[in-house]
Amino acid sequence: MNDKQFNQLIQKLDTLIKLIAANLLRDKNKTEQIIILGNLGINRNEIATIVDTSPQVVSSRLSESRSKEKSKTEGVPSDTDKQRNP
Repeated sequence: MNDKQFNQLIQKLDTLIKLIAANLLRDKNKTEQIIILGNLGINRNEIATIVDTSPQVVSSRLSESRSKEKSKTEGVPSDTDKQRNP
């Protein structure tokens, strides 16, 4: 496989990944979409483009999600949970 064929294959795979992601995101709110895409390993700039938001919002939502997961495994409420449920 030469470089041109390899690059074409990569482009097709990227398109396929985006189509699969779009199907997974159907009927999900923006935060759920961000978390799903983040769990798929898509970078924050690409996620921001896909869900039509800023990279800063993506980073914030992913950070909140990680905090919640960490608190679930440790049994301690996250800062976000504390703010929402004083």
